Amino acid sequence: MSALISRNVDDLPESSRQGIEQLIGAPLESHQRVYIVVDAPPPGPSSAVRLQAAERIRQIVAKAQSHADSKGVTDAEMDAAVEEAMGDVRRRV
Repeated sequence: MSALISRNVDDLPESSRQGIEQLIGAPLESHQRVYIVVDAPPPGPSSAVRLQAAERIRQIVAKAQSHADSKGVTDAEMDAAVEEAMGDVRRRV
C-alpha cells in the first residue's frame, strides 16, 4: 500500500499538529505544509539468494584464510589489517 497525504499546518487539528511536532522533534509553523508518505519497502532477497550469498562469503573467507596461512600471516596481523582498513573507510565517510 502506498499513500501520499499533504496538509496545511493551519488545517491540522491541534492534536495532530502536536503529534507530528513530537514525531519530528520540532515545532511546525502555520505557513508550512506537511507531507506524509506511506510506502512498503520492496521485498528482500529470497531465502535461496540469501543462502547463496552466505555460502559465497564463507568461500571468500576460507580462501583468504588459506592464503594467509600459506604466507604465515598471524591472526593478530589479519585483525590489524582489518582494523586499519575499517579506519580508512570511516575517514572517507
